[in-house]
This record gives sequence, structure tokens and C-alpha cells, in this order.
Amino acid sequence: MLHTPTIEHISPLSGRTNATWEAPFSSQPPLKAHNTSENTNSVWGSDFQREFSSNAATAEPTPRARSIHALPKEPPSSSRTSSQHSLLMEDQVESNWEQDPYEADPHLTISLLGLYFTHVGSVTYCMFPREQFIAWVVMCREKSQDDRMLLYILLAMGSVFSPDVGQRSVGKRFAEIAAHASRKRFGKFSLQLCQSRLMLALFYFSRGKAAEAWDYSGASLRAISALKLNTEEGVKDFPDDDLDFGFDRPTLEECRRRTFWSGFLMDRYNGFCGGTLCFIQPEDTFLRLPCLETDFGSPFPRESALFDFEFFKEPQPNVPPGAMTHLTLISAIWGDVLLFTSRAINRPDHSYPERYEKFYDITSQRLDGWRNSLPPHLRFTPSNLDDSFVAGSSGTFISLHALYHATQMRMNRYARIATFSPSTLRRNTYRANKSATKFIRIAQALAPATRLDRRPNSPPEYILTTPFSGYALMLAVDIVSAGGAIAGLPALVESIGTGLPAVAELADFWASAKVQHKAISLRLKQLAEIALSEDDSARRGQFWRLSGSLEPSFTKKDDLIYGIEDRVFFDIMDGDMMNEEE
Repeated sequence: MLHTPTIEHISPLSGRTNATWEAPFSSQPPLKAHNTSENTNSVWGSDFQREFSSNAATAEPTPRARSIHALPKEPPSSSRTSSQHSLLMEDQVESNWEQDPYEADPHLTISLLGLYFTHVGSVTYCMFPREQFIAWVVMCREKSQDDRMLLYILLAMGSVFSPDVGQRSVGKRFAEIAAHASRKRFGKFSLQLCQSRLMLALFYFSRGKAAEAWDYSGASLRAISALKLNTEEGVKDFPDDDLDFGFDRPTLEECRRRTFWSGFLMDRYNGFCGGTLCFIQPEDTFLRLPCLETDFGSPFPRESALFDFEFFKEPQPNVPPGAMTHLTLISAIWGDVLLFTSRAINRPDHSYPERYEKFYDITSQRLDGWRNSLPPHLRFTPSNLDDSFVAGSSGTFISLHALYHATQMRMNRYARIATFSPSTLRRNTYRANKSATKFIRIAQALAPATRLDRRPNSPPEYILTTPFSGYALMLAVDIVSAGGAIAGLPALVESIGTGLPAVAELADFWASAKVQHKAISLRLKQLAEIALSEDDSARRGQFWRLSGSLEPSFTKKDDLIYGIEDRVFFDIMDGDMMNEEE
């Protein structure tokens, strides 16, 4: 699939250039950045900073005074060439890399690590046990270059979710240090390099830098492959006298295992951006699934099952699958659908129907098996959603359902219309609309106002920060807004409008959400105009129909929602509505 401008605004891991994100944004997210003197002092006025200030008048600052926050800001003087200035900046970054950020500013380090674990490290990319990792950061006084590289990018990732302008600013500098360190460690594969590149990809994605995110993601996956973390043998291949992060051996094994699965997940989120497909194939994965969340960090974790697409067909092991296992398995199915639909557009008509139906049947069985395996607390209800915010697992909970519905929508929508029978057209169109409608209801439950109505005393940190949910809502709106009955249009406008603030909330952290919000808002405006004007060109008697998809990467011959004739579309929709009423 080519990397087109349109795919950038719907992709779960992509974005446009920085200029795109400077446009005015009408909706006000619940967590606004601020920069009061009190908060500025908390970031820049630590004991370490005061020491730096007190030493400024002396001839030579102490080594401790080479502040991680003191990167030179002034432009090069007339007596200094730009190349000399660049070398000076690089020397400064190199010097910062040699400094442990915790020793420089313990308060800032712990604050940003807390944000990292709340919004990233306990959501999708669960690579470290929180308590043990933070204890290592505090206690270890001899961190390696790789350790410091990793720590800087984790702090940078945490800063993305800070309401403080000063912390966000220093987070950008931390990312520069980590990126510099990553370049310096080129070809020197280590666990920390894999993890740092993954988080660099996520950081640049949050800022709307698609090319950098794609590049770091690919580099991380290659490093993961070099360490053979796709196998149990590779996961366990390290000496007993060299245990990273102060972990015991079982915890480090699980950390390495989860690093692979984090790369696997990012590959599925980002696999079709930039003209590439998924790098890691399930057929090359010979690894145990993530352990239960309660076992991560235990010296005696229970052994999880080996990864297998037939996981839900086999007798369940004694150890029930945890949330990250469910997330891994639905991501694997999503990745398969990405690959199939992207490849299928190039297949000839004569071989298409048999291939498609075989794939459709197998994937439908896997999706049903996955959905039926969810324990009660992971099934979607507004109450379970609220409980997940309280438990700090809302990101994983939301991602599970966003991936499931995105998979259903994509599999049912993108197919070769000319090869389908009327019954197959009806089946796919109905199922795509059904899944889209269900996810819009989920988005309504995610909206800040509805969450507050259900639990008015929720703490302010209970915020939506899962970017894939914005992408899934984009897919859903694109499907349900393709056409329908005039009588149902006001209710449709209301349902989309109620869910839209969930994307606005994401936009304070993820650049892609701003573009998704704009696109959905424009579509909502179109629908409102159709509802209000009897002369609108989109009206077709008792029905209405839009011709332009929000995601035109597929041509209409491979898009059931926008490619079938109006008469057939209205007949299907009319029949489906009557079935729903019955």
C-alpha cells in the first residue's frame, strides 16, 4: 500500500509534518498544558539547578553542574561557524548522555516515570514491572550508557502526558539525548537498544513525525530479530552474572519476552504506514505469551502458553490468559487482516472468491474464539470501562475492543465487489455497519462528559490516552456515514457528535488525533447539512448517500461501503433496518 496523505490522518501510528499540528483546534481537551511559576520552579528549580546557578560564577562548573536541562539555547555567535556550533551542541548532548537523570533531578525523574507507567508502561507496551524498575532507577548508581539511553526516552515519553509546559519542553530534550545515544549504539544490539527504539518511535509518533516513527519502529524490530527474541531460546540467552535492571532471572526473561511482544504490537499498529506491511510474521514466532499481570515481577511466575493462532481451540491451560495475552492475540488477527486486504487488491478476479472466503471463514472463527474467551471483567460495559480507569488498565481494555471492531470493519469492508454474490454483499455490508455502530457506542461511553456523568468523583488523571481508539472511531464514522435513511439521520448525527469529544481528549497527546478530529468534524458538518436541507445533492428520496470515503486508499471496486451501486446499498440498508426492528 502506498503512503498517501489520506492514510496519514487515519493511521494509528502516523502523522503529517509539524506544520499540520499548528492549526487551531476548536475542541478543548480536559488536560491543558500550563506553565505557572510554581510548576516551572518544580521542573527547573531543583537543588541540582540551584547548584548549577551557584557555580555559574566560578571558573569551572562541577561535573554535577553539567545539567541535563542546560542545553545551550543561544544562537551561534558571529565568530562561531554553524558547524562549530553543531559540534558544540553534539558535545553537550554527549555530556548529558553520560549523566544519570535521576542523580541530576530525582523529583523530575520519578514524576515523569510515573506518567510513563500510567499512560504507556501499563497500557500497550508493558515491558517493565513498575515497582522493580523504579526501585532500580533510584538505587542503581552505576547505570550503563544503554541504561541511561533507555531512561531518557522513558522520561521523554512520560513528558508527553504532563500538563506542565516545562516538563514537556525538557522531555523533548531528553528525546534528543536518547536519539543521539541510539545513533551512537548503532549495530551494538542490546535489550535497551530495542526498547529505546520502540519508545523513540512512539515519541515521534506522538509529535506527528511519521517518517521518524516508522524508521525507529523498523530499526527496533530488526534489533529484536538480531537478539532472537522471537524464540524462547533467544529470550533466555543471557548470562546469570549480567542481569539488566537489577531483575532476577525470571523477571528479566519476561521483560525480554514482553519487549518482543511490544514490538509485535507496534508492528501491527504501524505495519501498513509508509508503504510497508508487517515485519514480524506469526509463523516466525516461537515464544510464550505474556504472563499474567499479577505474576510479572514475581520470582516464581506461572508459565504461560506458547503463541498459537489456534490458542482458543485448544484446552485452556491452568493459568488463565492475562490482558496483554488477549491484546497480543487480537493484534495478531488484526495484522493478518491488514496483510490479506492489502495483498488482495492485486490478485486476479478468477482466484479471488475462493481465497477470500477461505480467509474470511478462518478469521471469523478466530475472532469469535477470541471474543468468547474474554473474562467478564474484560468484556465491554460502561461499568467495566470505569473500573479499568480506576485499576490503571484502561488503555489495554480500550485497545482490546478498538482492535476487535477495527478488524471486523476492515475485513468486511474491503473486498472485490465484482466477485461477490448478493448474499455475500449483504453479509459483509451488514457486519461492517454493525461493528461500526457498536464502536461508536463505545466512543460515546469514552467521551469525557459521559464518563463524568457515570462517576462524577473520578480523579483528573482518569483521562483517555489510547491513540488506536481515535483510529477505530475514524473507521466507524466512515462506514456509518456512507448513506442511510433520512429518518435516521438526526440520531446518527447525535451519536457521532457524542463520541467525538473522546478524540478531542486524545488530541492533547497524539498528533494524529487532531487530524482525525478534524476529518470527523467535517463529515459531521456534511451530515448536518443533509439533514437540514431538502435540496441537498446527497439526498435520494427517503435516503441519502455520500460518494467520498474518508480513507480512499482502496479504489471503489475493492470497497463495499462506497463502491456498490446506490440501489443495491439502499436495498441492503433497508432490509437490515427491518431485520433490526424485528
